[in-house]
Amino acid sequence: MVAHDDARFSHTKSPIVAPLGSGAQTSNTFRCALDKDDSFRNNEQNDGVNGPYYYSYSMTSYGITANKCDGMSSIVDTANAWYPFKFSAIRNPVLKIMLAEEQSSRAGFDVSDATGEIINDGRWVATGADRLTSRHSKKANAGWADGHVSLILWKDAQNAANSQPNL
Repeated sequence: MVAHDDARFSHTKSPIVAPLGSGAQTSNTFRCALDKDDSFRNNEQNDGVNGPYYYSYSMTSYGITANKCDGMSSIVDTANAWYPFKFSAIRNPVLKIMLAEEQSSRAGFDVSDATGEIINDGRWVATGADRLTSRHSKKANAGWADGHVSLILWKDAQNAANSQPNL
C-alpha cells in the first residue's frame, strides 16, 4: 500500500477529481459532509507509515487473481507492478457498486456493524470485513458502474453479485 500523501497517487491527480476544477484543491470531494469524526481512524489506522484514510468513499476492489485486477480500480502492488482495471470486464454495470461510502467509526448513528472494519485504505471489499455506513437514514451512498447514484442498505452491499464485476 502507498502512503496517503504519496504525490504519485495524490487526489489532485485523480481522474475523478481533476476535471472538477476547484474540487481538485481539496480532499473534501471524497468526504461526506456527515463524516465528521476522525477519532477511530486516528486511533486504529495510524501506523506511522500510511496514516489514517480520511475520505468517506472507496472503490470496489477484490485484489488480483491470475495477474488480473478483479475489482473496479487499478492496483499498483508493493513491487510497482501495474494491474489495470478494465471497464469492459463489468457485467451488468447498472447492478454493480463501483464507489461505496464506508463506515468510519464504531459508535454513533453511522455505524452499521461495530465489528466490521472502519474505512482504512480506499478499497472496499464487499465479501470481507468492510462495511458501508448507515449515516443516511440507515443507508449509504453508492455510485454504480453505469454512473447512477443511490442509497443502499449496508447488508445488501455485502452480496458480491452487487459489486464483483465478473458476476
